[in-house]
Amino acid sequence: MSILNDRLQNASWQLKVLRGLSNIADNIVAADNDYEAKTVNVTLCSNSSLNGLYLEIRIFDPATGIFASPVYYRSGSNTAVVLPTPCEIKYLSDAAVLALILSELESIDTEIKGNANKTPSLNRFAANGTITAGAFSVTFANVGTTAAGIGGDNGVPTAGTDLEPGETVTFSGSGKDTLAAIDYQASATAILLIAEVR
Repeated sequence: MSILNDRLQNASWQLKVLRGLSNIADNIVAADNDYEAKTVNVTLCSNSSLNGLYLEIRIFDPATGIFASPVYYRSGSNTAVVLPTPCEIKYLSDAAVLALILSELESIDTEIKGNANKTPSLNRFAANGTITAGAFSVTFANVGTTAAGIGGDNGVPTAGTDLEPGETVTFSGSGKDTLAAIDYQASATAILLIAEVR
């Protein structure tokens, strides 16, 4: 499993890629050979688990003047993968690879940030009601003189759900998660000030 750090970087994956490239380069340099590397998309393999993106390495032998057969590596791996003959190999341009990386990073960014346009609201209630599902956070503050109720079953508070005068409670989802519906019980003397972020 990969974990994104505070800069939205997938450090674990990046380290694996660098280690794999380092091992590949060490093997090539040790043999005093030149090489070319290309990103390829492998599809239509008889074993579908082999489909995906690979780094194709072809080693050039200056003594013979020819390239050896290509060797394929998955991202972050220094173990060569032998592809069966009925696979289709498409060479990706550098622009296509960069566009793919950008697309992945944008989807990660969107997933982490969620909806960036959250709308706050603040209302005062003196009657029972329900905060509909979908809020990112809800804060209840009892600004009345008697206890109000939060939660419960179909508008009826359960034991221990009273919000005494002067008390405040906040419920919030994590990241892009939202809250379920929340019932509340307010009255002319149990006035609730409710702030929502949607």
